Amino acid sequence: MRHGAKLPHYLRSVRIIDTHTHLYQPAFDGDRVEAMARCEAAGVNTLLLPNIDTASIARVHDMMDRWPDRCFGMMGLHPCHVQQDAWEGELGTIETALRSSDRRYVAIGEIGFDLHWDKTTLDIQHVAFERQVAWAKEMDLPIVIHVREAFDAMFEALDSLNDSSLRGVVHCFTGNLEQAQRVLEYGDFYLGMGGVSTYKNGGLDAVLPHVPKDRVVLETDSPYLSPVPHRGKRNESSYTAIVAQRVADLWQGSLAETAEITTANAERLFRLNQFQPKR
Repeated sequence: MRHGAKLPHYLRSVRIIDTHTHLYQPAFDGDRVEAMARCEAAGVNTLLLPNIDTASIARVHDMMDRWPDRCFGMMGLHPCHVQQDAWEGELGTIETALRSSDRRYVAIGEIGFDLHWDKTTLDIQHVAFERQVAWAKEMDLPIVIHVREAFDAMFEALDSLNDSSLRGVVHCFTGNLEQAQRVLEYGDFYLGMGGVSTYKNGGLDAVLPHVPKDRVVLETDSPYLSPVPHRGKRNESSYTAIVAQRVADLWQGSLAETAEITTANAERLFRLNQFQPKR
């Protein structure tokens, strides 16, 4: 399949996991059921849903309840929602949901650092990150890290907090090879590859061929960052198959092999065998 081509329906036999999608967002309120059907047609059989703030908890829960065999939630406070006078209350509500006996979550996320929109909250972003990493260690869950224009802050935090009890993924990885290698040196850490891998100037063609295949997972970050040929339009989880094809091209391998490798990686990182029967 050529890069950017639309995917045929025969891909329903391929198993692909979208490890990071916001399909619960209002952007899909008009066609969420149809979007889930498109996932099935594209072989995207499992979706992992990162929470971002207290307002999104109910939406994440709704998808977990409607598609319990396909949708698995996370709990975390996104760094863009770490705001003065509100972040501690947000964390408290999220922690209550996380510790509820009613549901199980696959990760703490998404959490991290973002200096694109607001550089004044860096100090409290560090505190929020540290507190949520502590939850992850206590509950033996991976962390899902958002990092935008803040690799130095992320590395500073991980240098201090990482140990053998911590595992996770830098989602929507957009760094260079040196930064990728530094992430992987922390131990049980992975790189999340999404639509940016399909961009002409995305830079990941200089990264993916040089990182271990067993440390890469696939994602969309939908409704954001659509892959080519949908760039500039709403992203959706069915497009994880397009990302899979791009990764396969950069690995000079087949789509089926890439799907098998990245699905196994995601199942291992998030310990998905605890949540769903093996197919």
